[in-house]
Amino acid sequence: MLLDDLGDYLETQSLGVVNTDIFLGNQPDKPDNCVTLFEYSGDPPDHSRDSRIDRPGLQVIARNTSYVDGRQKLQQIQNLIDGLNGVTINGTRYISIFANQSPMPLGKDESGRMEWSQNYSVRVDAL
Repeated sequence: MLLDDLGDYLETQSLGVVNTDIFLGNQPDKPDNCVTLFEYSGDPPDHSRDSRIDRPGLQVIARNTSYVDGRQKLQQIQNLIDGLNGVTINGTRYISIFANQSPMPLGKDESGRMEWSQNYSVRVDAL
């Protein structure tokens, strides 16, 4: 599953710990400084010959009490996953992951913490 795989990948790259400061599909109120991965509707699957390529969307949100630190965390993630191709994580082959835009500031949440977002297009070998 996309979120589990990328959460594990970020953890192995020392960017945090899943369920401590990396969250999957749900952003809790605490801790203040964290990253959350969300899956969203991407593009239709690509069916060709004997294969199927799934193309989900991925959103990464970094929340931090510091504007600069939140932006830097999102940049670290972009440096790791943007342009990733031909990588197998937990038995799933990721054909490619590409950023759709640069990191975007979302502003402060109700608790005054800065949030940053970046969306990605993902291509996954579904067979």
